[in-house]
Amino acid sequence: MAEIAASAGASSRDVALVMAEDPRVSPELRQRILDVMDTAGYCALEAVQAQLGRPLQVAIVFHIGLGDGLEANHFYSPVASAIAFASADAGVEVVQGAMLVNDDRELLEIPSALRDGRCDAAFVLGAEFNAEAVEGLRATGCPTILVDGYSEGDALDSVVTDNATGARIAVEHLIAAGHRDIALLGTQPDCYPSIRDRRTGTSRRSRQAACRRTSSTSATSSRKQLPSRPSDTYGDTLLSQPFSAPTTGQSSRSCGRRATQGSAFRTISR
Repeated sequence: MAEIAASAGASSRDVALVMAEDPRVSPELRQRILDVMDTAGYCALEAVQAQLGRPLQVAIVFHIGLGDGLEANHFYSPVASAIAFASADAGVEVVQGAMLVNDDRELLEIPSALRDGRCDAAFVLGAEFNAEAVEGLRATGCPTILVDGYSEGDALDSVVTDNATGARIAVEHLIAAGHRDIALLGTQPDCYPSIRDRRTGTSRRSRQAACRRTSSTSATSSRKQLPSRPSDTYGDTLLSQPFSAPTTGQSSRSCGRRATQGSAFRTISR
């Protein structure tokens, strides 16, 4: 999409609108984009399936625990469901698959749904690909889009959240509520890229607002330290990563702090 946009002198948004047959693009720009798409050999999904004489098969892959069903991953299962529903609406058959990752969510092996050649394309949710994994994926020949996923050198197409901006907005909300001592829990120096981005957004906005103190710590450390430290050690408010929320929430309640559930962060106040 970015290449088509650059060739047509348009934005990716314009290309997406043309693909969706949205009227908010001028006729002249629409035709220019369509000409570039035609030159590039772009075909609408329906046309591709007509050429194949069968529905496309798309894999949706994310990590789960050993022996668990896909619904066990509460963080990614709603995203996978949305992709599956959209695919079904387009007449695409969905193949569900799982992948093996380490504790840092780095891919350990190429998922079988991508290796065995049965899928025409794939969405891989929540994994980090190093250079070796990128080459392994390319060797399968399966076009793949990462969702909340990262690849070394940004070698693979991906759809990610602007985590730095999200963290900045969260901090601005807390500042507007009168808080100045803010800590981010559930992070460590070498962590998943999205978490590093949240840490960057939190720290940058806190410095701009001249907050008295901003600190970060891992979920394990917070569980050990919160109950035993005085209330001003971490300040007024804690921002907790979603997957560390059960740990930090339990610890915060034990030392008299109130935990409020959020979609991207959990906010814990005195």
